[in-house]
Amino acid sequence: AAPVISGQTRAGKTSAVRNPANTDEQIGQVANADAATVDVAIGAALAAQEDWDAAGGEQRAAVLERAAQLFEEHTPAFIARCVREAGKTLPDAIGEVREAVDFLRYYAGWATKISGETIPVSPQGVRNGDSLTYTRREPIGVVGAIIPWNAPLIMATLKLGTALAAGCTVVLKPAELTPLSALLLGDLN
Repeated sequence: AAPVISGQTRAGKTSAVRNPANTDEQIGQVANADAATVDVAIGAALAAQEDWDAAGGEQRAAVLERAAQLFEEHTPAFIARCVREAGKTLPDAIGEVREAVDFLRYYAGWATKISGETIPVSPQGVRNGDSLTYTRREPIGVVGAIIPWNAPLIMATLKLGTALAAGCTVVLKPAELTPLSALLLGDLN
């Protein structure tokens, strides 16, 4: 499997993905991203940032809800990936998939609740709202998210959910040992 950026598959050097629980059986091949591929991914995320920010909380929430729904629809495939690439037991893999869906739904709920604050202040301190300070929460831009091998689905949904709910785009870098779950996540549509 190769990295997919803006719907386009990128080719390059590959590495084997192995099942750590089954005599190191090779279960897949993934492309390694070189510096040029990383630059393309960052460029694609930058190009999408303005539209994703402008989408607003309700649309971001709907996208995260849809991702959770797709995750549920593909539960058997995600469970199989967790078992084969991370060497998890079946109950652990089922739990990881359930938690990943829960995290997506949780952050979908936050997407419509991220707002600024109005804080009463005065030069001498807080005094019945003589003066007000306003804050506004804005996306910081592209987030680079690096996930570990031990809980690839949970970590991916935690990082994706928070950033996407806040209006940021994401370049996700899965662990070299467990990239297949992230690739399956990227294929959902």
